Order: sequence, then structure tokens, then C-alpha cells
Amino acid sequence: MEYNNSGTIVVKTLDSYYTGGTSYDITEYVDIEQGQVNVALPFKEISFGYEDTDSFFSAIHNQLFNKEWGTVDYNDNESLDGGLYKIEIPFGHMKFEKLIDINGSNETDTQWGWSVDDNQDSYIGKPVLFYPVYTSVGSKTISFVDVLNPETGVFSSNVEITGSINMPSNSVAFATATSTANINFNNEPNEYKPNEDFSGTLFKNYYETYIKTVFNSKNRLTKIKARLPMNILLNYSLADKFRIEGTEYRINSITTNLTTGEADIELLNVL
Repeated sequence: MEYNNSGTIVVKTLDSYYTGGTSYDITEYVDIEQGQVNVALPFKEISFGYEDTDSFFSAIHNQLFNKEWGTVDYNDNESLDGGLYKIEIPFGHMKFEKLIDINGSNETDTQWGWSVDDNQDSYIGKPVLFYPVYTSVGSKTISFVDVLNPETGVFSSNVEITGSINMPSNSVAFATATSTANINFNNEPNEYKPNEDFSGTLFKNYYETYIKTVFNSKNRLTKIKARLPMNILLNYSLADKFRIEGTEYRINSITTNLTTGEADIELLNVL
């Protein structure tokens, strides 16, 4: 995220941010007497998920597959040292399903989520993120338990749904031809169309390129000291690369004394 010259906040993916970078040769400014090279990542695994997957369908998924709904555990099978680093979004992540018709035999094209726990008791967890997908369902009669008819004031076990309704979804759309984007981290079978590949997960779209790079066993974190000239100090961005003796590096971090130009720089080699 950054401000452009007009004061507008611009949000980019990491991949698109890096494509706008340039390269600076800083070979002559590096203090060759000081430098350190370490393994790039102090973790052997990173977990991407949500804080709350305890609503009924998500909880049952976790129990059946021994894996949290929509979560990615990434280690790339590399022999790395270190612990587990967890990234958890502070929201609930529901798994949805299609309703069954009044005869209890066939799925309808109406999707729902159930706010109960795995004991089917009422459950209020973290705020839930989802897409309300406005979809035509025609005319359907759905079986519920004790539904209040607002027109008659009478409770019944059936309710008729007609026209178009907003249905909860973890994907932007119910058709991959429209969009494959979704808010799962893992590429899960889509609840509405399980036979279509909704591959545009949060991990795939926003994390995969960077995470695969830092988990590469050949990657190294190089720490150097340099005295950078003002034309670099005033113009560089973290999208840029620094080049030292012909080798290019991405900037992992940089701390600069603007008075002296002295900088402590962490670099990741470009693989």
C-alpha cells in the first residue's frame, strides 16, 4: 500500500508491486569489511488461516479431514530449522452447503450457512467474512423447523423461496468463468459447484510467489553496511533491487541515517 503523487492510496499485490521496481548498482558504496550471510527464514513452516472455524460445517470438516477448513500449512518439504509461524485473520470462516428440497432427497440451488457448533447448539463466534452472491433460484419450497410466516403469523415447517436472493459464498461468484477468486487460503472444493476449480485462493493470489522464494533452501539473507548517495536515498523503494558486483538482491529491510548516508541493509538474493 502506498500514496501516489495525487494523494490517492494505491493497494497492489506484492507481485505487481515488484514489477514497478528499478535496479541500483551500489557496489562502490558497500563497506566490504562488514557483512553477514544467514539462512533467509527462521521458520520451517507457515500456517495461513482464520481464528474461528468452529461453526458446524467448518468444525465437521476439521474433524473429518484433520485439517482446518480453508487453511494452508506451507513448508515446501525443505529441511529447514525453526518453528511454526502462524498468520490468522481475526474472523470466522464458515463452510456453506446447499439446502435439501422438501422431500429431503435432492440438493436445491440455494446455499446456506449454519450458526451452530458441532453439537448443533447456537454459536456466536468471530464476525464472518463472506460474499453475498445475488442469484436467481426460481421457485423453491424449503423445509425448516418452525418457521414464522410474517403474513399469517403462523409457524410452519415449510417456506417458499422465489426469485433472486443473496446467498453466502466464500467465492466471488458461483462460476469460474466469472471469477475463480475466493477467501480460502487452501484450494478447497467449492460448496456451490464442487466440480469446478476455484483456484484463486488468498494464498495463490497474494502469498505464493514470495513464500516459495523465502522457503527456497538456496535463499540467503545478507546483511551489509553501506554509505549511499542522496540520489539513491531519495528515490529507492522496497520494490527496487540493489546490485553488488553483478548480483541482484531484493531489499528485505533498510535503516538509514539521512545525515551521513550510512545504511544497515538486509538483502535477499534473487533466485
